Amino acid sequence: TINSTGSYTIPRWCDYLDLIVLGAGGGGGGGNAALSGTGGNPGTFNSVTLQRGVDIAWTATSFSVTVGGGGGGGTGNFALGLAGTAGGSTTINWGGGTLSGNGGGGGGGGNGGSRTGKAVTTGNTNSNRDLALNGQTYVGGGTSTGAGSAPGGGGYGGSSSNGQAGAAGRAWVRAYQ
Repeated sequence: TINSTGSYTIPRWCDYLDLIVLGAGGGGGGGNAALSGTGGNPGTFNSVTLQRGVDIAWTATSFSVTVGGGGGGGTGNFALGLAGTAGGSTTINWGGGTLSGNGGGGGGGGNGGSRTGKAVTTGNTNSNRDLALNGQTYVGGGTSTGAGSAPGGGGYGGSSSNGQAGAAGRAWVRAYQ
């Protein structure tokens, strides 16, 4: 599990690497006296399995990893409600390739939509927020009535107040034979 930007050292003994990325959640929109802000959108999952000597060179020793930061909540008060900002993308780069999970968009400001920060989904069903890959499960953040649920969940929208920040993204690397 990788929670911050840096690098991952590839174990010499492995034959396969599962790479999983999840973008950060967007911030919730700020609300005004008439209309609340909407909840931020979640980051998206992406994954790939690499075989050493086929998809990447045996001589490759590491990956660079960038973990997206959560989007900021929009400003809200009696008179105005501004949109939240988008969450950052999470990426893994290796010689010859990049895997990216996009950050979620910020919630709208003062538009009266649902305030709940949105949960990560894998596209299978709206309630399925976890990604399964090669016998392992990678958990995405759920819905939120505050700051975004980690990892990757959207922030809560404000009501005559600021929206909440989205949750940071995450990356996972699984090495095996």
